[in-house]
Amino acid sequence: MRLAIALVFLVGSSSWVRADDGPPSEAPPGVPMPAPVIMQPQPLPPPPPPPRLTTVDQGTLDDASSGHVAIMPTALTPPAGTWSFEDDELLMIGVSYAVTDQLLISATTMIPVTSDFYWGFLSGKLQVLKQGPLRAAIQVGVGGVVANSTDVVDNNGMTTSSTTSDSASGAEVAGTATYCLDDGCYSHLDGAVVAGFAHQNQASVPVAFMGGLVARISNHVRLVAEADTAHLFGDISGQANGLLAWYGVRFTSRQIAVDLELVKPFCANGDCDGGPPIGLPWVSFTYRGLN
Repeated sequence: MRLAIALVFLVGSSSWVRADDGPPSEAPPGVPMPAPVIMQPQPLPPPPPPPRLTTVDQGTLDDASSGHVAIMPTALTPPAGTWSFEDDELLMIGVSYAVTDQLLISATTMIPVTSDFYWGFLSGKLQVLKQGPLRAAIQVGVGGVVANSTDVVDNNGMTTSSTTSDSASGAEVAGTATYCLDDGCYSHLDGAVVAGFAHQNQASVPVAFMGGLVARISNHVRLVAEADTAHLFGDISGQANGLLAWYGVRFTSRQIAVDLELVKPFCANGDCDGGPPIGLPWVSFTYRGLN
């Protein structure tokens, strides 16, 4: 019985559909035909801007701290329009801006923890050679120091104090070279010679000799090693009694890098006080804004 009712219902439904299928071919007399609907084409979204052309190595783009090893500069410079902020051991801070792919301007100072001592340093680094795996740059900087001292005098029970200020300024000239160990310059050997010149008195010229290595372990990890020594040329001449060694690891990306390193002095006679056997910790942080 239910099957028969269902069949009758289906037959009736199909006949209704056929009777009502489709609109009437023409409107009844006195009723205007509806206007046809015209679909307007939607405008296409604008194409993405083409990628900016740059002469900077891919390894430099992927390492926010590529401009230095531990403390020594490299010959690598970021792309034009890049700015960065750096912090070493929380106290020393610096900012930099890339005017072109080859020219970088930097300023460094120390957070004033006391009113008795201030210093600042302004420098520019220009990459002058990019040939095969070799990069070379020159760096010139000027800096100044202001030191305040307070003298307290007891004059017959009356205490008086006076403050005096001493200042000094100087300049730095450096030559740096970087040898890329792979196609993108992710890993590289670095060397630098840095000479310092005092404005007030220049009896001797201190010259630092630096060498370093940055080795890529993975996309975001680098091993870092550096050795520094110095020599005095002039009226007072002499070689530094040993070297300062840095080693550690760098966690890096295009915008953020953190260096966790240990620094250890090594003396020629072996009797320098180097602190813990593995060295003293050194932490630096870099934030970079790419254009």
